[in-house]
Amino acid sequence: MALKNNPTGWRELAIWILCGLVSIGFLMAGVAKVTASEVMVANFARWHYPGWFMYAIGLAEIGGALLLVIPRLATLGGIGLAVLMVGAVFTHLGNGEGIGAATPATILLLLCLGIAYLRRKSLETLIGSITAARG
Repeated sequence: MALKNNPTGWRELAIWILCGLVSIGFLMAGVAKVTASEVMVANFARWHYPGWFMYAIGLAEIGGALLLVIPRLATLGGIGLAVLMVGAVFTHLGNGEGIGAATPATILLLLCLGIAYLRRKSLETLIGSITAARG
């Protein structure tokens, strides 16, 4: 991809960087959950969630992180991770942790929705391919 004087190339590079950075963050958080790091175990216990829920969230975060780096599936990953972040915001606020604790989840929520929006054309192409193959 030649970037010099190519706004589309620069835009695509910026989207890749955003997807990569957000994906790394969710991958790290998901691994911390599925490996039952002490911090995650303590957090989920404090929030009164069952132990299995921590593993389920961790697997969902890892899956979403992987989808973010597949352009045709990044919209699905972004939407799925945004739903998880809505739950995270409510968890922090509902447990009296305040807006300071909920702010990182809110930022991630907005980034995930942004990725879903930016990659929407790839999903439309995938759906069009599936529809054409079925019809």
